[in-house]
Amino acid sequence: MNGVDLSRAERIERIKRYKQLKKIERCKKIARVNLLAFKFLTFAAIPSLTACPATMSGTNSPTSNNYAYLKENQLAGMLSSGDFSLDDAISLVAEIDGELFLRELNAQHDSITSLPKGKDRNAYIQSLFGNINYCNIAVIKALKASEADYFQEYLNNISNPALCEAFVNYVRKTNPDCIRAVKNMKTADLKRGDVVVLHVKRRSPNAVTSSGRHTVTYDGKEFISFNSTTRYQVTSEAGDVIDMQKLRQKELQKKVKNMTHTQALSYLIHISKRVETAERNKTKSIQNPTLILAGRGARTI
Repeated sequence: MNGVDLSRAERIERIKRYKQLKKIERCKKIARVNLLAFKFLTFAAIPSLTACPATMSGTNSPTSNNYAYLKENQLAGMLSSGDFSLDDAISLVAEIDGELFLRELNAQHDSITSLPKGKDRNAYIQSLFGNINYCNIAVIKALKASEADYFQEYLNNISNPALCEAFVNYVRKTNPDCIRAVKNMKTADLKRGDVVVLHVKRRSPNAVTSSGRHTVTYDGKEFISFNSTTRYQVTSEAGDVIDMQKLRQKELQKKVKNMTHTQALSYLIHISKRVETAERNKTKSIQNPTLILAGRGARTI
């Protein structure tokens, strides 16, 4: 070999060393690809991660910036230690999707409250949801406007999205471990992004429900409520709490179940690009109420 006569044992030893070196090089390459992919998932797909953290007012109610900062630290820790998995990435992406939902829901809520109470607001609400109690359909509408394809498939099978009870029954049937009944509800019973279908006693003709059910969303601090279109503190209500984070994780795990690790990682990176798109177009998802009232029409779910 190259003019040097090697014994059989030496040739075998060289081949072994060559194979070992190639194996090490392949491992390094895979590690570099995974590292770049996860960095892309964190930093490129979530621009707000580079912002300075806001002061925490409590662990249960982070702002968008300090939420992202916490996720950045969490993922950076995973990368530096090498202790990360597909399940970790799925959990992170589900949380990010939960933030997109809250962003959409808040934009929808603000677009309504930007109009004074009266005919104009009522006309705008009807253009969005029809002439119905809209607490549940407002939540479904925000979910459909913000969720990736893996969760769209789930949402599209809700038989009657205008009914609070229909959402409860659907989750109970499909994912009973993602919903629970709670009495005398406290903030400690809730997580940021949970959808809650309250059991409400109708006390007057102006009550927010005619069915005894009223859908709200917990934003980490208070309830975001439609029909009444208000925000208010949790005050010992009873209701069914839907764990949206767990629902997303289960649906996302089903989506990537038959993918290879590389395919699954690529898919997670792909859907996380929606965060950047949402940041650029966050004011476009909810139409200007003035344009709708001027006769431009409304987008429906």
